[in-house]
Amino acid sequence: DRRADALRWGVLAWAILLADPPVAIKPEMDTRARRRAFHGLGAEMFRSLTIVAWADEVSHASFEPHGRNQAWLDLLKAADDWQPVEFPLKGRDAIAIGIPSGERVGALLAEVETWWIEGDFRAGREECLARLRELAAT
Repeated sequence: DRRADALRWGVLAWAILLADPPVAIKPEMDTRARRRAFHGLGAEMFRSLTIVAWADEVSHASFEPHGRNQAWLDLLKAADDWQPVEFPLKGRDAIAIGIPSGERVGALLAEVETWWIEGDFRAGREECLARLRELAAT
């Protein structure tokens, strides 16, 4: 049955991600690192990885430092409150400024998106277009 297969693969994918998370989740993460993790993982995966990291910390600690549980809870709350941000450009934007459709469009958009993420998601559409034009000119 296709649904059973999909469920098995979904469980396997989660197990792999939980065993070797792509981001080290810890209460000491600053706000910017949290936003990057939320964006890259999504809130649901971030919450799951937070719970696993918290459980791992508790299982290895001989004592729980005061306030540490609250710090973990604060991470979970931040994930609950997070509002996804969407990268402001699409392939059609690159084509509209004269970049021929093809692999270069994807490569340039990926480069602009990396720049946008590194800038803490602050650049708006016009700034992203300016960056795209700058990269396309090189």
